[in-house]
Amino acid sequence: MTITYRLVKGYRLTNAEVDDNFRTINDQYALVSPAIATIDGKVGEANASAFNAANSASSASSSAATASNAEATAQDQAAASAASATAASVSAGDADASATASADSATASADSATASADSATASADSATAAYAREVAATAQANRAADEADDSANSAAQAAAFAEAAGTAANIGPISMNSNTITENLTIPPNYNAMSVGKMVIADGKKVTISDNSRWSIV
Repeated sequence: MTITYRLVKGYRLTNAEVDDNFRTINDQYALVSPAIATIDGKVGEANASAFNAANSASSASSSAATASNAEATAQDQAAASAASATAASVSAGDADASATASADSATASADSATASADSATASADSATAAYAREVAATAQANRAADEADDSANSAAQAAAFAEAAGTAANIGPISMNSNTITENLTIPPNYNAMSVGKMVIADGKKVTISDNSRWSIV
């Protein structure tokens, strides 16, 4: 469904059309929401991965400490067996290498999680900006339609005044007008009007003089 613009339509939108416009905007936002939810889920997975990597690094550090203890024990037993001390030293070296590899992996996972979070934030900002632009465009179209309606109303008032003025009668060189106003009349903006003789405005009726206009009774 597309948005109905009053400027394109040429006159005021109906209540149903306004409701359809808001419904369209809500539907478009609903299409974006699953993507945002998916991004949030990926961010959560990345954070969990970083947490697991940190735990792995902690375990590796514990392993290194254990290996160091083993190395100390091997040194205490060096007098009894030089070969056993050498094997313990090799084992400690391997443990250190494993700890370093685990720490590097944890750092890489943390960097990946940060990049995923940045990407999710950018996607959410883009979706919010698109929705804001849609709302602003609708508001601008509504303002333009209101201005068009105002212009149409002014033209209608001028036409009504011209029609009312046409009810005056002429007899030869004598111009006549009714001395009783029996309906509501409006003198449009930027018009001068004139009536001759005593004028009576019927009960419940009125004459409205718009801005920059004048009604003279002579």
